[in-house]
Amino acid sequence: MKKTYFILLLFLSSSLFAQDYIILHSGQEIKARILDFHQSTVSYRNFDDMAGKIVIIEKKDILLIKYQDGSTVVMKNSFSNSDTTEKKTFLKTDLEAIAIKDAKENYTTALPAIESGCCTAACIPIGLPTATIIASQPPKIDNLNIPKEYQTNKEYITYYTKEAHKIKRKKILISTAIGIPVNIIIIWFIYF
Repeated sequence: MKKTYFILLLFLSSSLFAQDYIILHSGQEIKARILDFHQSTVSYRNFDDMAGKIVIIEKKDILLIKYQDGSTVVMKNSFSNSDTTEKKTFLKTDLEAIAIKDAKENYTTALPAIESGCCTAACIPIGLPTATIIASQPPKIDNLNIPKEYQTNKEYITYYTKEAHKIKRKKILISTAIGIPVNIIIIWFIYF
């Protein structure tokens, strides 16, 4: 019973210390707790002073917001600075964040994961090399589900494909890890 309370306490305390991050165009990173989004502003409290005043910041000053759950919101670009080098850097960062977010939402890789899991469940010595080979190959362009507005943007496609490949490898690893005990159970039922 004490273990249950300890685990529950550990979980609750870890969620109390999670914060959001506001990254400004200037590069400044603010630890915060986002309270509300308005038409042109965002209100938050400083994470170090949760009982303190509510701060309001213009959306045009924000590059992106990273939430405590790992999700990211990229704000629309509205640069007041005329330095084109800085603009290109931020646009590249924004494009990468958008591509990663889109890959997580749009890319699905059921077939390779099912193949590697079934091969491993049927025969571990064949399944593990098969899973390794499948995971090492990047996803095919036809299977990426890239949004239409970015299908001609090579830089976006590069970021999207990298993230899709990470997703594919993770799902194959999980299905292979599930296939190993399934194979052991099958062998145990056959021979015992």
